[in-house]
Amino acid sequence: MPFSERTAARSLLAVPRGSSIPLPSGRVVRLFLHWAQPDRIRVDLDLSVSFYDAAWEFLGACDYTNLRFLEHKAIHSGDFTSAPRPDGASEFVDLDIARLFASDVRYAVMVVFAYNIPFERLRRGFAGLMGRDEPEAAVFDARTVKQRIDLQGRSRVCAPMAIDFHERRVLWMDVNGRYRGRARSRKVGVLEAVGGV
Repeated sequence: MPFSERTAARSLLAVPRGSSIPLPSGRVVRLFLHWAQPDRIRVDLDLSVSFYDAAWEFLGACDYTNLRFLEHKAIHSGDFTSAPRPDGASEFVDLDIARLFASDVRYAVMVVFAYNIPFERLRRGFAGLMGRDEPEAAVFDARTVKQRIDLQGRSRVCAPMAIDFHERRVLWMDVNGRYRGRARSRKVGVLEAVGGV
């Protein structure tokens, strides 16, 4: 990492691409996306998580088309297709760490898609992860945010991070790529739908 150089996005903690940090504490890790759109433009961003085994074989995804993965081991909050100011919109995926560790899943890869404008045109946009004891907790609690990254630049897709459940580490990627359309087949992960990642 990285596969293509660009200026690293601003993040909560300065973590070089290709390095790792420990998983946050808590029963649940919440991957989150938040954005606010420009005035008079409806902006649809989507948070997707692909799951892979130890050999990086695709196992499935949790996204707006599939809100539950592996019997609720991963749960998507639901799809928002606009984010007007001042509040904007948020999506998240809750990962049950113990249950995923006990499954065939080794890796989870977080990907953010912007459908109609590049990230640089957002009023604000960021993605990250936090630890949770209960998945029903409020979306944001500053005390539980472990890491976040600003969505920026002319790209419309970003892969901020991957999780290694066996090592209990977050692999910091911060990679932007070209959008080639969403993978509709359950045999194809989100990374395979992205050129340059």
